[in-house]
Amino acid sequence: MAYSIDVTLGDLLTKLIDQVRADVPLVTALGGDDQKLSTHLPEGLNEDTPVESKLPYVFISFTNSDWSTKCSLGFETLFTFNIWSQKRDPSQAINLTDLIIGVLEQKELSLTSGKNVLLHYQDQNLFLDSDTKTYRSVLIMRALSS
Repeated sequence: MAYSIDVTLGDLLTKLIDQVRADVPLVTALGGDDQKLSTHLPEGLNEDTPVESKLPYVFISFTNSDWSTKCSLGFETLFTFNIWSQKRDPSQAINLTDLIIGVLEQKELSLTSGKNVLLHYQDQNLFLDSDTKTYRSVLIMRALSS
């Protein structure tokens, strides 16, 4: 069977976003707008200068590594969630991060290729952005497939 990491990555990204957007408590914490969780930054929002009217917002990016061997095919994907808070304290960013971890930690996603991917928590950082008003949490989740 032919195996394409690029096709699998697209499928994985779709499944991951669908899984997170389907979580009612998380979407509620985003003001009821599941589009505030995306792989695209909305106009007026970038990683350095958040716009308060667009917050809270979760931006997902990823890196992918092929770790196939002669005998088996596999990949590792690191999903980075940049979670901006509209509150002037870290509570909202922490809550959103905890909700995302709750939805994805130890979650097995079945891809259309027949592969299964297991998600794991890898890292989290919380800091005050350079505007000194906006808290941002950076969460990294690791997906492995073979």
